[in-house]
Amino acid sequence: MTAKEKIFLLAGSYAERLKNAIDGRVAEMQADDVSHYLIYRVLGIAEAEGHLIDVYQNKGRFLYKYAGSPFPLKNRCFCLFFEPPPPHGEQMV
Repeated sequence: MTAKEKIFLLAGSYAERLKNAIDGRVAEMQADDVSHYLIYRVLGIAEAEGHLIDVYQNKGRFLYKYAGSPFPLKNRCFCLFFEPPPPHGEQMV
């Protein structure tokens, strides 16, 4: 398996974990207190749109948490450093 394939495999598993975390949080949100929707209504934001704002805010929080984690960077580096050098010189990954 090439370094590029390893990185794609790693990215796929990381994306799956991110999706599971987001899906879990969105499911938890069904039981959350929504009293803050009153503020949305006062500001002229419909209840459905307020719900979407909350969902996207939570998705963004998880996305930045996972994207900023050192774990994927460390694993990408291992994939590259322990890959034998290509026979033709440099290779773009």
